[in-house]
Amino acid sequence: MKKIVTAFSFIFLLFMICSCKEKNKEQNTPQSSVQNQVSSANAETVEKKKETIPSVVLYDETPFYTENKDGKMVYADYAILGESILMYVDGQNPEQKEAIRLLSNGKEEKFNFVHVKYDDNDYWTRDIFVTSRRIVMPAVVTEDTLIYESPEGTGATSKKLDSGTLIAADTVVVETDEDIGISFIPVVIYNGTPFGREVYLKSNAISKSEADVTFIQTANAIKKTKNLKPEVREQIKNRLFTMPVSSGFIDMALKMFDTTGSEK
Repeated sequence: MKKIVTAFSFIFLLFMICSCKEKNKEQNTPQSSVQNQVSSANAETVEKKKETIPSVVLYDETPFYTENKDGKMVYADYAILGESILMYVDGQNPEQKEAIRLLSNGKEEKFNFVHVKYDDNDYWTRDIFVTSRRIVMPAVVTEDTLIYESPEGTGATSKKLDSGTLIAADTVVVETDEDIGISFIPVVIYNGTPFGREVYLKSNAISKSEADVTFIQTANAIKKTKNLKPEVREQIKNRLFTMPVSSGFIDMALKMFDTTGSEK
């Protein structure tokens, strides 16, 4: 079954109504079994030579593709906003290619794709949907905050991100405007154009806590789930409120349950 976050698999098993993916079990002859083992070992050897960097999904339900025999990208899986994945790189650059995306209705479109690893599987996805430059990790905005074009007070824009927005934050970099005594963290957001752009947010408005990120992912999933049974909703609610999350998120969840609790 599709995961939200490994650490929160208990809640996921309770409410996620996405279809489970059944793996076909094929019985091989002794000869084919040996061949499969050799092929698998060779594949692992090749894979070990490839370098990866951490990447974060910027767009909710980002589609992942595999190549068919004609070299066209065919839908295979998806990941939710804020999930951690790995991106294959060639030196400093992502492993990428231009390819045709083949839709189920037969329509074809050409895009730029990057090579990623998700849930122990290799896929391709559009480059605008995931981070590819900074070494980032999932994070969440803890309060309504302005977007800054540079790490200084004069870099403020008129645009803001709302509390609870999932982003990708630099893992180590913090830059301080000494004149005003405010620190900023470089982040990547899928907000406005160009998509996947790098901006700055005040460091005190960002949480890199796994619990906070998981909490928001779960709340978002519940909000989108229309047919959740009341008893399951109550179990999720109780579990959510025991998580060590930022205080403002609890208020957010209470409002969310108040507006969705009557759904059947």
